[in-house]
Order: sequence, then C-alpha cells, then structure tokens
Amino acid sequence: MTWQPPPDPTKIWFPAWDLIPPPIGSRIAGFGYARGQVNTPNDGVEVKVALDPRTTVGEVVEIYLKGRDRLLPFPCFRTNARFDPGMSGGPVFDETGRFCGLICSNLPPSDEGEDHVSWVTLLWPSLAVQVNADREGYTKDVKYPVHELARDQFLHINGWERFGISDDGRPFFRWDKSPT
Repeated sequence: MTWQPPPDPTKIWFPAWDLIPPPIGSRIAGFGYARGQVNTPNDGVEVKVALDPRTTVGEVVEIYLKGRDRLLPFPCFRTNARFDPGMSGGPVFDETGRFCGLICSNLPPSDEGEDHVSWVTLLWPSLAVQVNADREGYTKDVKYPVHELARDQFLHINGWERFGISDDGRPFFRWDKSPT
C-alpha cells in the first residue's frame, strides 16, 4: 500500500497512532535531527539553523508497560535502533506505518558488534494532555484532553478506548494482555 495525500489540501493530515506497543521482534523506524543547532547572536538579528536529518530502523527488544526504572519511569520499549544525540522527541513508526512512540534515549554499543540500546516512550500518557483547539461544536477557548480528539475521530488512534483518567487526574491504560 502506498501513501496517498489527503484529498483536500486545506485539511490537516495526521498519521494513525497506535497506543499499544509493537510486539517484541517487530521492526520500527525512527526519524529525527541529530546534532541540531540554533545560533542566535546577542542582537537577535541572525538565526542559523544546522540540522542533520536521520532515519533509523531496528527491532523491539523489550517492553515496559509501567516504566523501566527510576531513570525511565514511564511506559516505554527498548529497541536496537541507533538514536543519535539530538534525535530525542522524533517520531517512531511501527511496521504498519502507525505512529507508536517518541525517541527517548540511547546508549551506544560498548564493544564492536554489539547492538545499540535505545528507548522509545509510548504514546498513551499523552492523551491526558490538555489542549485548546477551535473545533466545530465546541466552546472556544476551552481546554480538553487529547483523548477527546480520538473519541470524536478527529485523530485515528488505535487503543484510545482503553485510556482513562482517574479521579485524582492520573492517566491510565487498561491492558487486556501483556504485549509480547
């Protein structure tokens, strides 16, 4: 299947999301700008942007639904894809082309021939983020969580119905079974 642009160029196109991590052993692709640099002189007149676009592929190695540890306390998965410095925050797509995470961190191999140890944060906690976007049928200047955009089919997000916000305001995700 090839990508088709949206039929109406005045409409914004968003990729489909998947809140459920790709299975262990499946391939992912990440995109980002390594070693990005923005220079602004003291007078604020000149802006120089140096970007080095990168693409990387790898396989899912481990999945941590509740976070790995104190350093990565959020839902994430490990991959052997190479994430260079500066790529953090770049999108990660699964082998079906769905947006499945954000580049988080990387440890280069300690010995030649070893894999990279890289981390991708899962997307489901971001559904609790409060946004303010003018939409037909909604009061202007009122904030609401992103998951309402999925509920109303403005964003195509696989698994959104498993997402919720507890009474104390914390986001949660109901797992039917552990992804492997």
